[in-house]
Amino acid sequence: MQPYYGDEPHIIQKHPKNRRDHGVSYGKNLGRGLRIFLLLAVFAIIPIAVTYAFLSKTEAAAGKTYRVKAETRYFLVTGAYDVISDANLAAAVVKEKGGAGYIFNDGKFRIAAAVYNDKSTAEAVAAKQTIETEIYPITIAETSLGTDKAIAESLAAALNAYDGVFRDLTAVTEEYEKGNSTDGALALAATNAAADLKSAAREVVNADETGLIGEYLNASADSLTAATTEESYTFSVRMRCALCSLVYERYALSLKLPAANRDK
Repeated sequence: MQPYYGDEPHIIQKHPKNRRDHGVSYGKNLGRGLRIFLLLAVFAIIPIAVTYAFLSKTEAAAGKTYRVKAETRYFLVTGAYDVISDANLAAAVVKEKGGAGYIFNDGKFRIAAAVYNDKSTAEAVAAKQTIETEIYPITIAETSLGTDKAIAESLAAALNAYDGVFRDLTAVTEEYEKGNSTDGALALAATNAAADLKSAAREVVNADETGLIGEYLNASADSLTAATTEESYTFSVRMRCALCSLVYERYALSLKLPAANRDK
């Protein structure tokens, strides 16, 4: 009894009379063996490929990092100085003229008269000034919030709290300067904004492992409160200075957070 390979019996011939027929038979068997090998290889590869694809998708989903996008603000700068004493004198002059007179240091002590959300507004205001001014953009860096969605949402809400405060207070301050608002209305707006920042600081305390976000929010709230109680210069000057501080310190925070997150 001969073994079967497929549907036909394979007869073993010790001395084939026809070598051509033997070659054909050998070729057929080789072809069948090759097809079987390829078929087995395909069935072996498919599960591996499917598993790899699944793991890749899982890893991508698990590795998603939430972020707060970068954004640019525009300072109206009236001068830059090498020493702080000269900057203080120049800042006092700017405040007397109604500007913020806010000093920040980026290698030089720069004097900011105001800060704006968009470049076109900053340019329009700069064009009306009687002293030389420069549009000085700063970009608040993109901030990584990690992979936990709930924590990321809490951090994002805290980091973005300044933006709503900045927009609201800028609008009220501009109306005040036009004579369309009162000291009381501006003070109330600043007080409410400070309370909002304090509230955001409390809400983020569990998610903010570095403590830097809460520190920034509380310091900004204190700056706004101080602007309503101090008596130096005009109310709008104090508010504009507080707004410059709110934005610049948010920029500084965006530079500190990556290093703090690496060290924790």
